[in-house]
Parts: sequence; C-alpha cells; structure tokens
Amino acid sequence: MSLPKKSVRLILNGTFIVLMAAALLVMPAIPGMAKTKLTLWDWHEPRVKLFEEYARLYEKVRPDVEIDVVTVPWNEYWSKLTVAIVSKTPPDIAEFHNEQYSNFDGMLTPFPEDLFPLEEMRKKYIMFDQAFNFDGKFYYFPDGIMTGVIFYNVDLLNQAGIAGVPATWDDMIVVGQKLTRRNLDGTVRQIGFNFANDAGVLVDMIYQYGGRLFGEKGVAFHEDPGKKAVQLFDRLLKARISVQPGVEFSGNFENGQIAMQYTWTHYGGYLRNVSKIHWEVAPLPTVTGGNLPARGRNNYECGLSVPVGVPKDRQRLAFEFIKWLYDNDEFYIRLNQALGRIPGRPSLWSRPEVMKNSMFRVLAQQVPYTVYAGPIPGWMWETIGILHQDLINGTKSPMVALEEARQRGDAGWRQYPPKYIVEHKYRPPAN
Repeated sequence: MSLPKKSVRLILNGTFIVLMAAALLVMPAIPGMAKTKLTLWDWHEPRVKLFEEYARLYEKVRPDVEIDVVTVPWNEYWSKLTVAIVSKTPPDIAEFHNEQYSNFDGMLTPFPEDLFPLEEMRKKYIMFDQAFNFDGKFYYFPDGIMTGVIFYNVDLLNQAGIAGVPATWDDMIVVGQKLTRRNLDGTVRQIGFNFANDAGVLVDMIYQYGGRLFGEKGVAFHEDPGKKAVQLFDRLLKARISVQPGVEFSGNFENGQIAMQYTWTHYGGYLRNVSKIHWEVAPLPTVTGGNLPARGRNNYECGLSVPVGVPKDRQRLAFEFIKWLYDNDEFYIRLNQALGRIPGRPSLWSRPEVMKNSMFRVLAQQVPYTVYAGPIPGWMWETIGILHQDLINGTKSPMVALEEARQRGDAGWRQYPPKYIVEHKYRPPAN
C-alpha cells in the first residue's frame, strides 16, 4: 500500500526533526569550533574528582562546552563566593550547602522550569518541597540525605555474644556496659558505646520525643520533649559507657577499641580509607524501639547552583550541564556513595549498587522517619553545643543547663531571626 505524497513529506519532516534533535545532543567536533568555558567551584576533593571525570565525558557530548573544575578550600569558599557574586564575576556553577541559604538569599538563579519542572521534581525527590521549594522555585539541586547512625565493630559484638545493636536506648545502656572493658587499675581499654563526642545525638533525642528546635517566637528545645531528651542523655552519660570526662581512655573506633559509635554516615567514607576492622551500620536506637514520632534529624544535602550575574548564554549552558549530570543515574549514585548519603531519588534505593552496603540499607529504612529542619543558623548550633558540653561536664543539673540554653537561644533568635525553618512540615509515612 503506497502512502499519499503529503504523508510521506510529513514523515520525512518528522524524521528530520528527530535527527536534528539527536545531533544537538551529540554534537560532532568541528575544527576551529568556538568553545564556551564554564567554571565550576567546589571545596571537597573527592567530589571535585568526580566532577572532573564527568566534565570530560560531557565535553565529548558537547564539544562546544569546556568545563573547568576549580577547588576552593572550605575556609575560603563562602567569602570568596560572596565577593565573586557581588563583584559580578561569579563562577558559572557553584557547589552549595543548604545551611548557607539565608546568607545567599537573592544571590542564586532559580532553576528553569522547562528543564526542571517543579511537579516532576516533587515526584522524583523525597521531601522536595520541604527541603528545596521555599518560594515556588528552587535554587540548588537535591543531592542526598545523611543521618546519625550507629557504626559497630562486628567482631567485638560477636565475641561478647551480642546479636546486634539494641533498638532502644534502655537496652543500649545494658549492652554498652557489657561491651565496656576496664583494666585492673580502672582505666578503660574498650568503650561500649561512644556517643558523647557529637551533639547531634541530643538533637535526635529531642525529635524522638516529638519535640522541635524552633517555636513560633523563640526556641522550643526546652519544652517537655527537650527535658526528657536531656534526662535520657544524662542517664547514658552516667552509665560510663562513652568517652567523656572522668573516663580515662585512649583509643578510637577505626582501630578497634570502641564497640559502637554514634556518628553521621559521612564517617563511612573515612572508614573505608583508613580502617581494616569489620564494621557495619545499624539504625539509631529510639525511646520505644520504633520509628515514631521520629528517629532523629537528617540533613538533605544539596548540590550545584548557578549564581546570579552569570551571563544568560552561559547560564543556560550551566543548567543544561547540571541536568545532564543529575539525569545520569551512575553519577548520582557514585556521588552519594562517596559522601555517605542515600540519593534523594527513592526510585534508586533498590538498585543493587545502593543496597549492597549496610549503610545505605539503613539510610533507606531510617530517612523517611527523620526531620529536615531547614537551614539551621549558626547560633542554634552554638547553643546546642554549649548545652551538650554542660551536660558532659556535669557541672550543672540537666534542667539548669537546659534553661540556660533556652535563654541563650532566645537571645540568638532576637538578634538573628531564623529563615526557612521547616521542621514543622515533617510528616512520617505510615509505620
């Protein structure tokens, strides 16, 4: 059966359009082709190497674009980025950190809707609106999520006949005491559960009791859930199972002298490079052993952004590179594996390369029941840090330390009111 000439013309025209689109995606190298150079800033060496690897791949796909990845040290990064944006000489692409957003409000370019439709982003990325959509737009890309977990020495637990990390804090005290070993002179040669080195666990406990850090007009961590949290923290301290003042101990987890260690999952990347012990990861214990009200806090870390002041033509090329990069599942998974996070796209959580590691299996289990608070201001971290240290030193009762922290926190609030705090938007899935 022959087609009408008009139909043939339409088919040929359609084929031409498809071929042209493909040609735009994979442009052949043309001798003397002018290249547009994009500059990308980052501070973290492992991520820089990954960006460089994929930048070279992208240049084969887009030979009209050259990407220069520049390392700027962390202690200089934010001041240099601010100066560059204000002086209208910003990098085309900048790695970002969500806790800096209040300082850079109005200094980042919103992601274009035609390349990154909001509705599609909501469907693909967990907690997207809560963590990224503050005003109907988003300004930095969702990377991955990390939380506090328990790293444990498999051999030490097996030798003590302990099946695994306890599910509740009460049981953690009992097991931690069984795993703490002392010399004849009373000094400690093995710590059962090291948790007192990180104030993050105190915040986790506040969320586990259903509390918040921020209220409507001041801090909220001093309310009833916070009181229960500091009392629980104090009970664990008094069990003498952790590194703390009055416990003479010299050792660390990576050398096999600590049975269980509270820390955030970025620690896994460090352990892979420095330690030969057999370690695994377990979920954070809770008050009840269950997921509700929450297991703790998460940080939904962000990725690349495009500063304001980048010329329109380079701005578009920058966003096209970001889209190509994050649409690549291999890159997205490798990026998060390198930084001890689980990808923000739950559709990837069941992939073998994600689930083969206990750290990512635990994150997949725990992340939906953790609270993203928003960009937490520095004064809040300082306030929680002083409270944490007061509890460890034991020079004040937990309630006195908590009340002093409330006063300090409310003073910080009055001087620097927090922006974009979203912890009240936390909605756990059905258990």
